[in-house]
Amino acid sequence: MDSFKLRSYSYFSFILSAVFYSNSAFSLFCSGYLNKTVSPVSFSQAYKMLKVLEPKGEFETSADYKKKNSDSFIPNEILIFKKAERNDGDNFIYYNADREELGIKQFAFNNMNVGIWLASRNANPKVNIDMMSQNFSVIDRKKISSSVYSASNSFGVKVQVKETNYSVDVLVDPRKLHFLKSGLFPKYQDNEYLGALNVQPENAKLIKTSGNLAFVVKPISPYKTTSSWTFPEAKVNKPSQDNYEGNILVVNFKCGLWLNSQNKVIGAYSSE
Repeated sequence: MDSFKLRSYSYFSFILSAVFYSNSAFSLFCSGYLNKTVSPVSFSQAYKMLKVLEPKGEFETSADYKKKNSDSFIPNEILIFKKAERNDGDNFIYYNADREELGIKQFAFNNMNVGIWLASRNANPKVNIDMMSQNFSVIDRKKISSSVYSASNSFGVKVQVKETNYSVDVLVDPRKLHFLKSGLFPKYQDNEYLGALNVQPENAKLIKTSGNLAFVVKPISPYKTTSSWTFPEAKVNKPSQDNYEGNILVVNFKCGLWLNSQNKVIGAYSSE
């Protein structure tokens, strides 16, 4: 029994060592971007860049399949631009003038909740999005239209429902939640703060105002998909609902980059 326990502990220690080594390697990979000026592409540019590859057909030769997809290039890495998200207090990027310290919270990269896991139901091509992992980022959301209509429940209670239609662009990492990985930046123990820099007030104001961020991502199959979903659905006590038409890029997140107004990397945070 004791020898079995020893082997079990040794195996678990090996797994943890491998995980921590991997995390360290990814941190070094991300820190390699520091102080470099980058040229991230927009979501729409990345979306156009990627082509969904259909499976090889039963009556299709390998040569024909290769020829059909010869113009398809799937890069191993893309930098995608994002504007920092804001809340009412506008404190996802914040400044302490007394300390001359400019900080950033992870919510600057991922705060907007559009119920993206519901996109799995109608995604074409299919992609299974884990509700619990929180591995996504809304790059853009545009209001298309809104209206009000009358509705009633099974008990005859009538309400006026406000319905709003949006188009959204979303990055999604479909990897499942497990105990060593949760959210975009699982390495950071604090659930909110990513880091801070010593910056003069003039530069701090410029950096905060520009709100430039980028993600380093690896496209994975099916690379891109579209879907429609509703979140939240209207209820008697909350008579409003939002409908989404989404363009989704399917990726593995590698890093989140904090940029200054000239797109120079001033912060790099591992997503592994």
